[in-house]
Amino acid sequence: MKLIFGQPLKPRLNKAGHAAPPGSGPKGETCGTCAHYVSVRFNMRSYPKCGLMESTWNNSYGTDIRKKDEACRKWEPPIGAPVNMVKP
Repeated sequence: MKLIFGQPLKPRLNKAGHAAPPGSGPKGETCGTCAHYVSVRFNMRSYPKCGLMESTWNNSYGTDIRKKDEACRKWEPPIGAPVNMVKP
């Protein structure tokens, strides 16, 4: 863990690229398994973004997300994904 001035760095919970704080969604799901996850191509590279935040996208890493980030509360299953039919 990195330290700055003797204090541990705290991860930012709501980067500009996330629609809601990462980790506030369903357990075991990630941004990469969400219907809103998109990969934007620019200059021969791909940049991972959240489709819900398209109005805030710019050409910086500040609006990028990570595929392995924990899902936020706006997480939705991908279109065409099988629905889990577990009865309580």
